[in-house]
Amino acid sequence: MKPPTLNSKKTLDDGMEIREQHYAKYLGKLDDRILHSADVNENPHIDIYQFPPTTQKPYWTLLTGGMSDARQCVPSDGWMSGRTELLMYAEEPRDWMFELLKRTAEMPFRNGSFVHWEHTYRPDINLAKKANLGSLLFLPPLFEDPHFNTLRINGDNVDLLWLLPIADHEYQYVIHRGSQLLIETILQAERPRIFSQS
Repeated sequence: MKPPTLNSKKTLDDGMEIREQHYAKYLGKLDDRILHSADVNENPHIDIYQFPPTTQKPYWTLLTGGMSDARQCVPSDGWMSGRTELLMYAEEPRDWMFELLKRTAEMPFRNGSFVHWEHTYRPDINLAKKANLGSLLFLPPLFEDPHFNTLRINGDNVDLLWLLPIADHEYQYVIHRGSQLLIETILQAERPRIFSQS
């Protein structure tokens, strides 16, 4: 496994500018809807960008910024860079959603692990109870422009992971049979599954 690697100060600044330009290009103008983390001791430093609903996308898009400043502990076979950012869709942003994104983004660095497409994750029990949330499935951003997932920072690909809320029976199905059928069902809906206000 490759150990996590944090960028230098200069590349952190460069990475933030590249990310923000990319987000603005595909998701809309950046404004004051950026939730800046007050946790100065956390590495990497995770901020959350909020993009309001549009005619084409009648839901909020929430996206981390900063997770890709470090490489996760990925297998050394070299097919992924270990840099990623997280995306979720919401009916209306809530504090627990920001907490979910931030804690999920920090988790691989605290655990010396990594998250990638088709991984599953069960959030902390207190957070899950508060959010009435069973589990998460990480998928590519299937409902975004195909070029949205072409972000590169400092020569590395950054994989954007969509956090999809799944029920316990769906979690069990994915664990035992894989995620392909669930992905096909989601795509047939022609709209992403979003987090509700509960």
